[in-house]
Amino acid sequence: LNVTQSAIKAGYSANSAHVTGCRLLKKPHIKQYIQEQKDKIIDENVLTAKELLHVLTNAAVGDETETKEVVVKRGEYKEKP
Repeated sequence: LNVTQSAIKAGYSANSAHVTGCRLLKKPHIKQYIQEQKDKIIDENVLTAKELLHVLTNAAVGDETETKEVVVKRGEYKEKP
């Protein structure tokens, strides 16, 4: 969501949502919360070095049985055919 949509979703007036959202983004505890959520998403979606090594090793020896999804577009996946 963008700042305006977020403010409206939080219950602020649509007429002043953009200004309110921008003001709220300057508050330290809100900045911290947003950063924590971004970090959480990254942690959940990024392979560890060990996981990457495992995937690359399997691909190098021709054992790709563990690969179940393929990337079709950034952020979108589908089952491997």
